[in-house]
Amino acid sequence: MLSETVIIAGITAITGLAGAAIGAFASIRIAKNQTKAELSRSVLTKTFEVRCRAYANVFAADIEFQRNPTQSALSDLVSMVNRACVVASPRATIAMQNFLNVANSRNMDKLGAARAAMAVEMQADLRMFEAPTIVYDDTWERLRSSDKKDQRKNHKKPKNGVPLNG
Repeated sequence: MLSETVIIAGITAITGLAGAAIGAFASIRIAKNQTKAELSRSVLTKTFEVRCRAYANVFAADIEFQRNPTQSALSDLVSMVNRACVVASPRATIAMQNFLNVANSRNMDKLGAARAAMAVEMQADLRMFEAPTIVYDDTWERLRSSDKKDQRKNHKKPKNGVPLNG
């Protein structure tokens, strides 16, 4: 028969191991959550910085186009707007494309209104924008699981017992 001391020592050892396992699991989860939060914060900051830089480049090209409305200045403006559209919201993209259409038509009467509408949308885009979705790449896992599904599908025999591939 086991003595009380041995039983108490066993319970203490089991409790200590369980506590250590729970502590290790908790620290791993906390580290994972902190890493995700830091990544989200970093992506949000970089997205904002990239949009600011892209919009500043559009305005710089627009100023040059206003000073000297040549085909070269218009080409630079089109290039900067197209680059900014990659990181802009859909509404800001529409406003920038409308501005470009007016600039291409060289309708100076409507250009000021189109420029103002573009600036308003860009400001709104910088004030409040949806954080980009961070997609964790699980391509390898998806490929492995789809391969297994394909293998199961291909190994089924037809009802008449004759293989499909000859």
